[in-house]
Amino acid sequence: MKLRQLRTVMAVAHYGSMSAAAQASSLSQPAVTRVITLLEKELGTRLFQRAHTGTKTTVEGAILVRAGTAAFRQLCEIDNRGADQDADAPACFASAFARQVSDHEIAALIGIGLAGSPRRAAEMLGVTQTAVARSLATLAARLGRSFFEDDQPKKLSAWAADAAMKARRARGEIAAAEEFLRYGNGRRQEPVRLRIGALPASRVHLVPEAARLFALGYATCEVSIVDASYEALLSKLYAGEIDLIVGSIRPNNMPPWVDVETLFEDYLVVVGHPEHPLQDLPEVDWWDLRSARWVLPGKSTPIRTEFDRLVTASAIPAPAQIVEVDSFIAARSFLLAGDWLGIFSASQIIPEERARLLRRLPMSDLGYAREVGAMTRRDEVASPGLVSFLHKLRGVALEVSSAISLPRCPNEPRP
Repeated sequence: MKLRQLRTVMAVAHYGSMSAAAQASSLSQPAVTRVITLLEKELGTRLFQRAHTGTKTTVEGAILVRAGTAAFRQLCEIDNRGADQDADAPACFASAFARQVSDHEIAALIGIGLAGSPRRAAEMLGVTQTAVARSLATLAARLGRSFFEDDQPKKLSAWAADAAMKARRARGEIAAAEEFLRYGNGRRQEPVRLRIGALPASRVHLVPEAARLFALGYATCEVSIVDASYEALLSKLYAGEIDLIVGSIRPNNMPPWVDVETLFEDYLVVVGHPEHPLQDLPEVDWWDLRSARWVLPGKSTPIRTEFDRLVTASAIPAPAQIVEVDSFIAARSFLLAGDWLGIFSASQIIPEERARLLRRLPMSDLGYAREVGAMTRRDEVASPGLVSFLHKLRGVALEVSSAISLPRCPNEPRP
């Protein structure tokens, strides 16, 4: 959807008539009517109801206006001069920058933010480097700022990187609303798309199982599960490149634009092969682990930080043999060998426990609990696909919560 089309929709909704929107947009009334008619045909839904008393926004039109308002607010934040802001106008007309910025300028800004140079941005966008440079020059003139450091002409400035992120978020708002209108309410002209950011606590069982159940409900769908760090996934969520993040909630590092839904409380367990010698003990304490070989997450992860704290608190020697891994799959290979131990969230090892491949050691509570949940963008209309996935995710989370909280004897395998 073009910014020009979105501005026209927002103007009609704000002013309540085609003629008033035309005047505010410096267009003719037939031009405004043509834009709306073609866009409604393209989206397959009515955006407005025409009557002799004026033009009324439909539910679908309101969804698009809401997304457009959020998008143009992001774009207005790029121009922080604020002198020409008009509080009484729709967001798309709130400033000269909002009125004038074009799609190819926004594309060039996003490209330069992702690629770092006009040449690589041109390659990514499939246009010429001259076209990217021209768009950036026009945008820089509109904003009165350079995109590169004064003393390092080839280095993107911190301001430009932030502006590119805001542009990505604006584009994400528009794309999410467009997908909802085009494919929602039973319209399935194309596959339902869902992009899930998965943190370690959710990658092994929670997200894959919810995604499997989600896919069963659609004849055609495209699901992407993205593994990355928490900070990288937050960036992608902000930019609209993923629909949600599932994993451990970090309340001390939660931006105000994120909505959080807690699914269950997870906790840490020490796990090893069922035939590991320590499995024969009626109860294991940290002194029994002083000579253990460990396969552990990296030092920057919350689980590793907690492991190091537990070792220090137990007053046992620092482990002599540690292998650091980024994935549970790699850790699993060591644990299945029989003589290694690991520390993981209880929810991560459910499939291995059920298959009797791995088993938690008979240890008392490690004293570390964390909430696992779903993180979405606040004040954004959820697509039908996202609504459906969250429903499946809640069901799987209920099953996980039940599975990890069942009481059992130390050496009794979980069913």
